[in-house]
Amino acid sequence: MQKRFILYYCGAVLGLSFQAHGQTKDAATKPSDFPNKPIRLVIGTAPGGGVEFVARVVSEKMSAILKAPIVIDSQAGANGVVASQLVSGLPPDGYTLLMMSSAYAINPAMYKLRFDPVADLTPIVQLTSAPYVITIESSVPAQSLSELVEYAKRKPGALNYSSPGIGSPGHFAAELFSRAVSINMTHVPYKGAGPATVALESGEVQVYFGSPPSVNRALGNGRVRAIAVTSQKRSSMLPNVPTAEEAGIRGYSVVGWYGIFGPAKIPPARVALINETAVKVLQMPDVIARLRQDGSEAGGGSSQDFATLVVSDIARWKDVAARAGIKPE
Repeated sequence: MQKRFILYYCGAVLGLSFQAHGQTKDAATKPSDFPNKPIRLVIGTAPGGGVEFVARVVSEKMSAILKAPIVIDSQAGANGVVASQLVSGLPPDGYTLLMMSSAYAINPAMYKLRFDPVADLTPIVQLTSAPYVITIESSVPAQSLSELVEYAKRKPGALNYSSPGIGSPGHFAAELFSRAVSINMTHVPYKGAGPATVALESGEVQVYFGSPPSVNRALGNGRVRAIAVTSQKRSSMLPNVPTAEEAGIRGYSVVGWYGIFGPAKIPPARVALINETAVKVLQMPDVIARLRQDGSEAGGGSSQDFATLVVSDIARWKDVAARAGIKPE
């Protein structure tokens, strides 16, 4: 079976009709007919990764509240495009949902999609947010982010950076940074975060924008230094690492996320129920603690908030792709 993301963007931003997903007076009351059978949660990655970890943490609690099983269905392929396309064509009854990472917002810049990522999917709730960690190989003569920028300008072409692959969030975060500070780094894509991190440790590349869990082990061996995180707040996993703003680079901020989507035109009451249930789970202390172990902060907010974020990220990454000359496949 194919995985599927269900995303729908904010009509206020794109001029499209956007159904009301706000919390209503009756939203906290479970509709008598929903859910009355298992809910399928499609994820766009292979089992065992960060998406599945967050999906299991959240779905276990949501299932208990909704009194209905939530079955995780892994449908990997094309950076989540396979799952997204699958879910976009299913009935909008709330019984099939999609969980995707922020790669969803990059995919329109990377692929010729056979579905409309704005009109065919409904954003329901942002589950997490997490920064990328800007790490450098120990031989690089820089102790801070501003010193790295100065070094790159003195030595054009001296820096190569790894990523988990072309079109990955780390790839785009690094490209956005390069353009924000007017430096040139050469992209070296690898097949996954593990090989990209090993390349940094071995000196094959000098820079890597990775998730906190992917770089945490490498930081303990003395061959890699973390010089900044890309969020506006410090990471709970790496509290001693400054933000890019604190490190002297103003206006640069990139945050990865996981979120739940559904097909377009899901009944507003069902969207509200799923949103409120997830938000309740994300406020539980044990869930917050487990997500922080994975380098993430619990999300929340309304479906409109999430829709606005997705729309903004899609526009941002399309602009980065155009400026960097990255063409859709």
